[in-house]
Amino acid sequence: MRIDDVLYFSPQVKVIDLEMNNKEQILHGFKDRIFSYYLDAANQLNHLGYAFASGVILMSAIDAIANYSIGGKNHIKDFIRQSPSLDNFSEDQKKALVKAFDDYFRNGLVHEGRVKNGGQFSYEYPFLYFDNGFLIINPRLLHSEVVTYFENYIKLISKDEGAYAVFYQKFSRQFKPEIDALKEIFLNKEAIE
Repeated sequence: MRIDDVLYFSPQVKVIDLEMNNKEQILHGFKDRIFSYYLDAANQLNHLGYAFASGVILMSAIDAIANYSIGGKNHIKDFIRQSPSLDNFSEDQKKALVKAFDDYFRNGLVHEGRVKNGGQFSYEYPFLYFDNGFLIINPRLLHSEVVTYFENYIKLISKDEGAYAVFYQKFSRQFKPEIDALKEIFLNKEAIE
């Protein structure tokens, strides 16, 4: 995010101030980034009754969070498999539900700008309604579940050095080159002025 001539990693952390070896600052910035750019925005949209818009942002949030917390090729599928909301479904239903979630919601929204196969976001159903491949997701309840998952993940990487090391490796690979380049540009600009 850019405001005037200042680039921000998150609303509370300037890129120029982000120290890649400062665990507390990275965790603060990462949490601020996910909440401010995704989870708080989805929550506001839910309050306004914009189920589809909230759902789109939540799908992006799940992708972003699961990339760090789970990783791997199927991190979205693994994320939804872990959902406590699936406890009441049979194993066959869970497999079909996970596939529908990934194919119809995530891939549909990301690649085609729509939920496929008649799926929808709706406030009128419990967390999930699933019947013969037809899936409805309540974005208020999805938001709550994603927030709980993310807060638990932040607690884990705050306390467990091994989990933090895995997170940091992914975080650093994704952001360090960009942050270093931006800092260099900023420092060169200051030197010229």
